[in-house]
Amino acid sequence: QVTLASVNQTQIIDTSGISNSANKNTVSFLPGTVVDNRYELLRPIGKGAMGSVFLALDKGLNEKVAIKIIDKALFSKHETINFKEEIRLARRITHRNIIRTFDFGDWLDFYYITMEYVLGYDLDELIKRKGSLDEHIGILMARQICSAISAAHGQGIIHLDLKPANMMINRQGILKI
Repeated sequence: QVTLASVNQTQIIDTSGISNSANKNTVSFLPGTVVDNRYELLRPIGKGAMGSVFLALDKGLNEKVAIKIIDKALFSKHETINFKEEIRLARRITHRNIIRTFDFGDWLDFYYITMEYVLGYDLDELIKRKGSLDEHIGILMARQICSAISAAHGQGIIHLDLKPANMMINRQGILKI
């Protein structure tokens, strides 16, 4: 079951509902779309340079996950191999401050990655809403970031897009990158 709204031929994901004038061709995934006969898209939760992230229901396990959908056209064959290796490495890390990576797949003209869904806010959003953080909260966040980076580096992984918008804080105050 695929529910796509498309314009022209090139497939670039646009979940914002607003056409980007730089991207003449757009594909939007609608709620209810089932990715790879397993992940039902519930709603968009984020968008980045490489793809869009959705809250999805893993129909096999009946659990909510985050799923990032990426256009294959963004990768050469060599880059795809490297990307898959990065996913394999990321799956090895189990740390309280690192979002777990579950699955990687190839579906239609897209790759997808499923990850732990973190209910909460990204650090960028929190700072924009509250302004500067209290000194003690800032130190707590910094310690969690350093702990996560240390764990990743211990496995030979370097996060190349480390920024507040890519750091989630759950309702218990645990930061995850």
